[in-house]
Amino acid sequence: MRIRRTVAVFAYSICLLVGCTNRKNPAEEADVSLPAAAPLASTTQADQQTLRFLQNKIRDDADDFIAQNKLAAWHLQHLRETGDLSSLEIATKAAQNSLATLPADHNTGALALLAQAEFTAHDFVASRDHAERLIELEPGKGYPFEILGDAFLELGDYERAETAFRAFEQFGALQGLTRVAIEQRMSRLAFSAW
Repeated sequence: MRIRRTVAVFAYSICLLVGCTNRKNPAEEADVSLPAAAPLASTTQADQQTLRFLQNKIRDDADDFIAQNKLAAWHLQHLRETGDLSSLEIATKAAQNSLATLPADHNTGALALLAQAEFTAHDFVASRDHAERLIELEPGKGYPFEILGDAFLELGDYERAETAFRAFEQFGALQGLTRVAIEQRMSRLAFSAW
């Protein structure tokens, strides 16, 4: 099995090398003048204002589950963008606080955020369990199957991961980023199960 993988990686590398060296530069083939790339405007100030606003809302009303959910989502995004692990702890606590205020039966957003935070923290069993609860609470929705499939994949349960990803494909809106998300997961599953 290991030899097959090594041969496959070697063959893929050769294909890339040959494919990349035989192509002409697109700028050489056409006389196209493209404008210089402009840097995107910084969102740091707006991000900090959003964070302060949410923190103040929670300070004024600790039972504001919507602000808790938004704070958890903000910190999960901040973690993805910066790698700041302190955001993971804050996101987890905010989702748990939101669920303490309003249970999952009426607060599936917080349960989904908690499952995502647990997955990010590599607590795949808890993430799986919360994804299964989400499926019970929101039958016919695709996103719980995405979380469930990711957890199964990390736990090495490839058959159940594939079943979850197929359900994600069936229930998810098959456009744009959802299509990309499904294809990424199915390729990762194929590679992992190989």
